[in-house]
Amino acid sequence: MKYFIYILFPFILSFVSQTHYPKEYEKQINKEITKLFGKNNIAKRQLDIPDSLMFSDNNSLFNLKLNDSIIGFMSINRVNACKIGGCSKPDPFYAGRYDHFYYLIIFDTNYSILKVKVLDYQSDYGYEICSKSWLKQFIGQKGCEVSYGNEIDAISGATVSGNAIVRDVQMICELIEKLDNLEIL
Repeated sequence: MKYFIYILFPFILSFVSQTHYPKEYEKQINKEITKLFGKNNIAKRQLDIPDSLMFSDNNSLFNLKLNDSIIGFMSINRVNACKIGGCSKPDPFYAGRYDHFYYLIIFDTNYSILKVKVLDYQSDYGYEICSKSWLKQFIGQKGCEVSYGNEIDAISGATVSGNAIVRDVQMICELIEKLDNLEIL
């Protein structure tokens, strides 16, 4: 019975806590919020997203509040990068197995991007997307309107990761718009 509880308890906790990112990123996340909004007491409130609107289990979406007023939205996401073994390896052994990376995105209340930061990138391929100069392209863009190769320059050596982050930014922005229209924010 004791061993059953040891196994069951972490399983139950995984459903209670909906934060889908490692807590080790919390310090980086708070630093970025402070850079953008100053040392104000910014409250982060995780949003409960209806299952019908979820597009991934690897996203955490928050609203950012200052004195009970929403000042922005933040999302921490886990995105597929290249396949383990390389981006272009045709070997079926690698099918469906991806390296992942985590990134942070902060929007203002008009869905314009204030910050994009790669929190952790482990893959040997595509790490060029971690470049501050490449990530600066997102700032000021309407998140739902960005596209890879147009508003966001394609980057040599990071086609898969670049496309992945741009596509994810679009989906997060569209999700925030839907939640806003449903008055869930």
